[in-house]
Amino acid sequence: MMTNPKITVALTTYNRPVYLKLAIEAILSQSFSEFEFFILDNGSDIETEELVKTYTDKRIKYLRNNINSKAFIDVVWNLANEDYLIITHDDDIMKKDMLEKELAILDNFHDVVAVSCNTTFIDSNGNIIKEKSLPLDSPLKINQFEYCHYLLNKGIYITFPSLLMRKSFFIKNNLKFESQVGPGSDTYLWMKANLLPSSFYIIEEPLYYYRIHDKQDSFINKNSLSSDLFEALFDLFVDARYLKNLDRITNRLLKNYVINYYFKLITKEIYNKKIDILITKLKFIKHQNKLLILLFIFKNFVLLFKVYYSILLRERVLESKFKVY
Repeated sequence: MMTNPKITVALTTYNRPVYLKLAIEAILSQSFSEFEFFILDNGSDIETEELVKTYTDKRIKYLRNNINSKAFIDVVWNLANEDYLIITHDDDIMKKDMLEKELAILDNFHDVVAVSCNTTFIDSNGNIIKEKSLPLDSPLKINQFEYCHYLLNKGIYITFPSLLMRKSFFIKNNLKFESQVGPGSDTYLWMKANLLPSSFYIIEEPLYYYRIHDKQDSFINKNSLSSDLFEALFDLFVDARYLKNLDRITNRLLKNYVINYYFKLITKEIYNKKIDILITKLKFIKHQNKLLILLFIFKNFVLLFKVYYSILLRERVLESKFKVY
């Protein structure tokens, strides 16, 4: 019987009972066992509920949503009763000592508001694709304002379902997932949190099996994820008057617009509208921030010109390809 549980584990699931069984058993087998365990069923078929009922562990609390909804995940903020919270996924697997090692960081580093770890990529059958997802040989502490730099310049990111959070920090600052951002709402949340006085911590050791397959949300929505996320980050950083990495975000946006247009994922009308909106925002930044160096604006308009030129070039190529002589 638990005397002083410190962690709330929330496992989200939707119609993946085979993977869910592996995820549940890995959580129940953790070396640190003092936690409450919510299984959040986001409108699955009856097989999921039947599977959960086969477990008699008193730590398990089952909650089912009547429909499948992206907003369902936010119920966890009110459900979680303990100091620390992790929201993990049904298609992934925790290694045995993940909670124990992440808890030790939060207990010993009081400025750290969340800790994640390196991950091992596995395929749909559980075979290892890549032993370490991040190029880390030692622990990494990410201080205030630094996460954008690590993500855009070094390709180092926080793996959401492995992240153990200090719940009070997120509640106090009203930090929740914002569904309008799209599939990248977790990255947006970490960026927003990192604009506040706080630190994140990534353990270099891979303590989590992250499954790569064609049914996961990030795979299905990867095209919209990039554009929706970076559009939201652009506005977030401008509103916060944090402009240090805005040129990198602008560059990512422009490249994504070109790719989406080139592969006919968006129409020419939508492409032109997005470019016009971006130009307007850049002009506004220049007007509102007198100290913003002109070189920054010039660099972005050079990028805009390159994008425009690439579209013209593509259209000329298509015209010549299908021209009848």
